[in-house]
Amino acid sequence: MANYCSNAEWLASVIDMNPANSILAALHFSGEWTLWVALPVALAAAGAAWGLYASELARRGKTGLWFLPLLRGLAVMFVVLMLTGPVIQTHREIGTRARLLLYVDSSASMKATDEQMDLHRKLRIMRRLGWIKADEADDHAAAALERLANLRRLLTAVEGDTERDVPGRVRMAQEVGGQVMDHLNELKLPGWDAAQAKQFRDEINTPLQAANPDQMNDSAKQQLLSLRPEVLRWEGVLAALMPKQDDLALAKLDAETRKALERFDRTPRWTRLETQMLGGAESLVDKLETKHHVELYALTAKRFLNLWQSGIAGEGDSELLAAPRTLEVAATNLLTDLSTAPMHHIAASTEGGAEGEKLIVVMFTDGQHNDGESPVEMARMFKERGVSIHVVGLGTAEPARDLAVLKAEGPGDIYPDARVTGKIILHDGMPPGKPFTVRIEHEGQVVWERDYVTARKRRVLPFDFPVKDIVAAAQAAQNRNLRHTNLPLTFQVVVPPIEGEMKDDNNVGTLRVNVVTQEPRVLYVDGRPRWEQRYLKNLLERDERWKVNIMLPKWVNNRPTLTRGNAMGQFPATRELLFQYQLIIIGDVASGLFAARELQWIKDAVQFNGAGLIFIDGRQERLSRLAAGTLQPLFPVRFAGPRFVSNMDMTWRFRGAGGSQAPHQLSGDTANNLRIWSELPGPRWIAVTEKLPGSEVLLEVMLGQQLAVPALVFRRYGAGRVLYSAFEESWRWRYNVGDLYHQKFWNQIAKWIMEPPFAVQDAHIALDSGDTTYDVGDTAEIRVRIQDPALAAKPGLKPQALLYRNGKLFGTLPLKADPQSFTFRGESAPLESGDYEVRVRVPGIPNDAILAHTAFTVAANPFGELGLLHCDELLLRQMAGDSGGAYYREEDMHRLVEALSPYSDGRTLTTELPLWQSYWWFVPIILLLTAEWIIRRRLGLV
Repeated sequence: MANYCSNAEWLASVIDMNPANSILAALHFSGEWTLWVALPVALAAAGAAWGLYASELARRGKTGLWFLPLLRGLAVMFVVLMLTGPVIQTHREIGTRARLLLYVDSSASMKATDEQMDLHRKLRIMRRLGWIKADEADDHAAAALERLANLRRLLTAVEGDTERDVPGRVRMAQEVGGQVMDHLNELKLPGWDAAQAKQFRDEINTPLQAANPDQMNDSAKQQLLSLRPEVLRWEGVLAALMPKQDDLALAKLDAETRKALERFDRTPRWTRLETQMLGGAESLVDKLETKHHVELYALTAKRFLNLWQSGIAGEGDSELLAAPRTLEVAATNLLTDLSTAPMHHIAASTEGGAEGEKLIVVMFTDGQHNDGESPVEMARMFKERGVSIHVVGLGTAEPARDLAVLKAEGPGDIYPDARVTGKIILHDGMPPGKPFTVRIEHEGQVVWERDYVTARKRRVLPFDFPVKDIVAAAQAAQNRNLRHTNLPLTFQVVVPPIEGEMKDDNNVGTLRVNVVTQEPRVLYVDGRPRWEQRYLKNLLERDERWKVNIMLPKWVNNRPTLTRGNAMGQFPATRELLFQYQLIIIGDVASGLFAARELQWIKDAVQFNGAGLIFIDGRQERLSRLAAGTLQPLFPVRFAGPRFVSNMDMTWRFRGAGGSQAPHQLSGDTANNLRIWSELPGPRWIAVTEKLPGSEVLLEVMLGQQLAVPALVFRRYGAGRVLYSAFEESWRWRYNVGDLYHQKFWNQIAKWIMEPPFAVQDAHIALDSGDTTYDVGDTAEIRVRIQDPALAAKPGLKPQALLYRNGKLFGTLPLKADPQSFTFRGESAPLESGDYEVRVRVPGIPNDAILAHTAFTVAANPFGELGLLHCDELLLRQMAGDSGGAYYREEDMHRLVEALSPYSDGRTLTTELPLWQSYWWFVPIILLLTAEWIIRRRLGLV
């Protein structure tokens, strides 16, 4: 309540020099006219006064006296502005106010509803929300039950506490025991009487209060711990008094209460929190603001967003900002991190805060922490800094009574004769012992089925079934106008609903599998059957996953010559045939082996068709000659003539990343990978080159510590990738270990250098959308290759990818061209859960002519944001306890006002000086008019 004061009193308050008292003065307007109404009127009146005055001076023949009308106009303007009621309001802080940081969890799980919450909790929350009339007896019973559970946890903690922490824990237990007793004395419910209250006092409260916290030896601790079974028994007694949510209990409720229950079941946690925290004149934040400096933040993933602070004026306004009535942020974050943002914020606050400032954290959350460091470790760190965390838990503590398919994990890519193996992650929140079935279907036909029994826990169910017949039938039904590199198969995971489930719309999931129906094609041309060529040829031909065309030139008229054609062992006779290969390997060949047009085909295959190209140099023909012609732009190195190094003592060395890149990762462990490479035989011959700008050296050969020669050099060219190998002796790695490292190295190199195949092609485009299954929050990379070179090269071409989610347009993605290629790429926004279809729109091609489309599924992470939706009270209680704070359920958040009150001994004294009634306003008017009169008199105008 503001107090009016005299001019002298107000001035004394402003110049108060006490450093403990902070002062904030602000100008506001309390009159019948607002400033924005009065200001135009005042300016108009001032203008009119100016005009009249100036015309009078003109009639008298006085010119150049513009300042006289100005003085009169200003005086008139001040008089008119008195109608706004200008008041200077001063807020003076007396004493010390704690700084209260309120963090609101804005993750997606806060939008969940809590139909399965116990009835007595629903009723208490509805009373706090004002939906039904208060029931004092029920509130006393619920509060006593909550404090009994807290007392039992405190007694348990005493058993494991260090000697230093025991006294504080015992005092907390005594305080809680006294609170339980107070509530039981006021309790008036059927089945409860004064005799039971006396029995509780004698059995629990009297021995608890008799304990001396400072003399807790082993015997005294054992006496306290012996109370735990009795506390648990009394919890059962009180729980039996609480209303149960069954048909009989619901039938006893009046129509208003039943209607409120239906409303509760539809209302998300976020809305309930918003109402209790900010709604109405008696909101939690309003009450806390009267005693503390309050700051409201939203936890958004790993960051925090400032929503409001007390004592702050609005931008361009002198009024203090009132607490908001809504949380001006959406609860949509797909992860919950309760530690990262608060830790950074508190670290900055404690380092930059005022000396002696008390800092308290209050967190509003359901506790489903799934990312970042442990909140418990954060709580312990806060305690060391003197910061306590008080936690308000939102939502039911019981998992949903439900069977839900959370995710189906499959192998991704398989071959037609393989079996599909994977696991189904299932939420089983049903009471134990109920039979249920899980099956996998393809187009209505059951391909796998198992029977289980509910166990009230998360289930991981393995599956295994063949797809050979399914693949054959799907291939027969494929559209002949489409060419599939992979055959996409979609399976439905179905759990038929059982009695007692609260939901049955989450009993179906999607499993997507890609069946590889077209092997990658490899073209390998070498100049002679050297050891490197022989072992690499055997490696590729033995692996059924590759379709390999290997050729050596024949000598005709003393010149090496390749046979051209479409058969195996022949070099492709046309550009189109060459474009069917995903990987081209060129060994130690003569510079004249290829015709000029064939060299251009190879260049185009890399640049425009995304083919991978590997050069393997050799000591006979030397690729330095081949690099001098059409293929020169593809080479990632510059040759300094036919230079080479030949030595028996050369070793391998990585450039950066410790050899962890895919091409040469021979072990998943970095240290072990480095050891393996150090033991592999080094080459005895290597070509000397220099890497070009924009290229990357993956592997070097060392001769002692002085000479380092690039051994594997990589670069991108257009849509493709190129790798140059300066050595020809990887076959030596087979010594004593066979194919162990040699085969793994070349398989990894080949897959890494090749462009991933497009999933589907039609006459106009090739399209790929990456994996068949993504997690929520992932992004999908969309690749499109336009088959018509003339259209693809058109300047300013802007194709688009259209993403449909569950049959509705999710987003339109602009595709950007790869430099110097026919490939266009784009990356989607973070994906939400659902089934997606990708289609493409290309200017210049009719929409109905593009037949190629892909599909993928985004499954909610079962260990992520929407995998578990109940309140993790165990975690939240531990956070609060380990920091020295307390835990409250949402129906008890009002207790924060009383609990946090001792942290602040300050108050705000507000005084107001009505300027329009004071000399601070009248003096300028009198001075303006006096100055005008004096000047007029001296000029002889009076």
